[in-house]
Amino acid sequence: MPDKVGFTKAWRREITSDIWKMPPLYQRVWYYLRQVAAWEPKIFPTRTRYGIHLNRGQIITSLGNIAEKVS
Repeated sequence: MPDKVGFTKAWRREITSDIWKMPPLYQRVWYYLRQVAAWEPKIFPTRTRYGIHLNRGQIITSLGNIAEKVS
Protein backbone atom coordinates (compact mmCIF):
# COMPACT_ATOMS: atom_id res chain seq x y z
CA MET A 1 0.00 0.00 0.00
CA PRO A 2 1.53 3.37 -0.94
CA ASP A 3 2.10 5.97 1.74
CA LYS A 4 -0.81 8.36 1.91
CA VAL A 5 -0.70 11.92 3.08
CA GLY A 6 -3.64 13.56 4.77
CA PHE A 7 -5.86 13.22 7.77
CA THR A 8 -9.11 11.72 9.00
CA LYS A 9 -11.59 13.13 11.47
CA ALA A 10 -11.65 11.72 14.97
CA TRP A 11 -14.70 12.77 16.92
CA ARG A 12 -14.15 13.75 20.54
CA ARG A 13 -17.17 11.72 21.58
CA GLU A 14 -15.30 8.64 20.35
CA ILE A 15 -13.75 8.27 23.81
CA THR A 16 -17.22 7.83 25.30
CA SER A 17 -18.32 5.32 22.64
CA ASP A 18 -18.57 1.55 22.95
CA ILE A 19 -15.40 1.03 20.86
CA TRP A 20 -13.39 2.90 23.51
CA LYS A 21 -14.55 0.46 26.19
CA MET A 22 -13.33 -2.56 24.22
CA PRO A 23 -9.84 -4.10 24.32
CA PRO A 24 -7.05 -2.20 22.50
CA LEU A 25 -7.09 -4.57 19.52
CA TYR A 26 -10.62 -3.45 18.63
CA GLN A 27 -9.52 0.18 18.75
CA ARG A 28 -6.57 -0.66 16.50
CA VAL A 29 -8.86 -2.35 13.95
CA TRP A 30 -11.24 0.64 14.04
CA TYR A 31 -8.34 3.05 13.49
CA TYR A 32 -6.99 0.96 10.59
CA LEU A 33 -10.38 0.82 8.87
CA ARG A 34 -10.84 4.56 9.29
CA GLN A 35 -7.43 5.25 7.75
CA VAL A 36 -7.79 3.03 4.66
CA ALA A 37 -11.41 3.85 3.79
CA ALA A 38 -11.97 5.69 0.51
CA TRP A 39 -11.70 9.44 0.97
CA GLU A 40 -13.20 10.17 -2.44
CA PRO A 41 -15.47 8.17 -4.75
CA LYS A 42 -13.50 5.60 -6.72
CA ILE A 43 -13.83 2.38 -8.67
CA PHE A 44 -12.43 -0.79 -7.08
CA PRO A 45 -11.02 -2.94 -9.90
CA THR A 46 -12.18 -6.51 -10.36
CA ARG A 47 -11.12 -9.34 -12.70
CA THR A 48 -14.14 -8.74 -14.88
CA ARG A 49 -14.68 -5.60 -16.89
CA TYR A 50 -16.95 -4.28 -14.17
CA GLY A 51 -15.58 -2.40 -11.18
CA ILE A 52 -17.21 -1.82 -7.81
CA HIS A 53 -18.11 1.78 -7.08
CA LEU A 54 -17.00 2.94 -3.63
CA ASN A 55 -18.32 6.07 -1.98
CA ARG A 56 -16.48 8.11 0.62
CA GLY A 57 -15.95 6.10 3.80
CA GLN A 58 -16.38 2.70 2.18
CA ILE A 59 -13.79 -0.06 1.97
CA ILE A 60 -13.58 -3.54 0.49
CA THR A 61 -11.52 -5.88 2.64
CA SER A 62 -11.53 -9.27 4.36
CA LEU A 63 -10.91 -10.55 7.85
CA GLY A 64 -7.62 -12.05 6.68
CA ASN A 65 -6.48 -8.75 5.21
CA ILE A 66 -7.39 -6.84 8.37
CA ALA A 67 -5.58 -9.40 10.54
CA GLU A 68 -2.46 -9.14 8.39
CA LYS A 69 -2.39 -5.35 8.46
CA VAL A 70 -3.25 -4.91 12.15
CA SER A 71 -1.17 -7.67 13.73
